[in-house]
Amino acid sequence: MATFIGTWIAAGLTLMILSFLYKDNPFFRFAEHLYVGIANAFVVWLVWATIVLPDFIGRVFINIAPDPDVTWSPDFWFLVPGILGLIMLTRMIPAIEWMSRWALAFVVGWGAGFMIGPVLNSYLLAQVYASFPWVNMQPYIGAPPGEYVPALVNAIILFICVVTVLIYFFFSYEHKGVIGGGAKIGIWVLMVAFGASFGSTVMARVSLFVGRARFLVQDAEPSGHAFSILLTLGILIVIIAAIVGRRQPPTKESESAE
Repeated sequence: MATFIGTWIAAGLTLMILSFLYKDNPFFRFAEHLYVGIANAFVVWLVWATIVLPDFIGRVFINIAPDPDVTWSPDFWFLVPGILGLIMLTRMIPAIEWMSRWALAFVVGWGAGFMIGPVLNSYLLAQVYASFPWVNMQPYIGAPPGEYVPALVNAIILFICVVTVLIYFFFSYEHKGVIGGGAKIGIWVLMVAFGASFGSTVMARVSLFVGRARFLVQDAEPSGHAFSILLTLGILIVIIAAIVGRRQPPTKESESAE
């Protein structure tokens, strides 16, 4: 019974979300607000269960994971992030809202300083190192020509693409001659990269839609024909709303707009 009811609710909410393809309507807004509310509630519970409870309350006040072989003692250093987190909540109190700025400034400054090294290494140094052909060719040393030659061609193309894109963003020299030709190639490389990224995003959205459509047809349909009944009701509601909207007399605002 729980699966049956859950399938009907999921099918109904899915059709409410897809009703936005027709136009904005109360059903879509209801499903949207419900989704956002449940997502926020889940995030709050996740933060409580995985961060606040084990790392703050469990380390300072009570031992939530007792171990007979380990003597538990409170670690009061965890009071510092706990107090900063509580100070951030003062943003909801206008009289002491200014206190949240100090906590936020500390967290942002510490986070920026802590992430400079990993980000610099992963987003800059590692990518620069991986752009050189001799680095990409190291796994193919001693490989047969059928594997070595395509890998070499790919490594050279990758290196040329990286260099030409960097030339395009080099604005200290006028883009003429060799520099201008490299910049034009860099533009084409950027366009191909943006197109591939956009295509990947579109395919991801299409995959999500296919997944929901498969759920409606394969999972919801056997459960009391939920998809067919709800879709029929939705179409009837749209038709009735369109007929009622046409029969209503024009308002003064619409007449003045005309």
